[in-house]
Amino acid sequence: MDGTTDRRHLTAARALVLDILTDAGPLTSEQIVTEWTARRPDMSAQHRQQLPRMLVDILWRLTNLEWIAHDGQRYRITSAGGRMLEHLPTPD
Repeated sequence: MDGTTDRRHLTAARALVLDILTDAGPLTSEQIVTEWTARRPDMSAQHRQQLPRMLVDILWRLTNLEWIAHDGQRYRITSAGGRMLEHLPTPD
């Protein structure tokens, strides 16, 4: 994929997971959920309840895009995933 195509796949939720893995990885899916909820304390209870299911889909996509790798227990960001984070706008 080229950079433009890659960036099209970089949703806010996927970028958050990549950021979590950059800061704290490698992590299990349960640890990613814990970190996600810590970073978003204002998340609704319903959203928090659905987060593990949503994460399964996000991790599947990130793995297929080769932005993360999984060793059977923990996920880690790859160099391709790190390059995707470079495309994020910097906060003011």
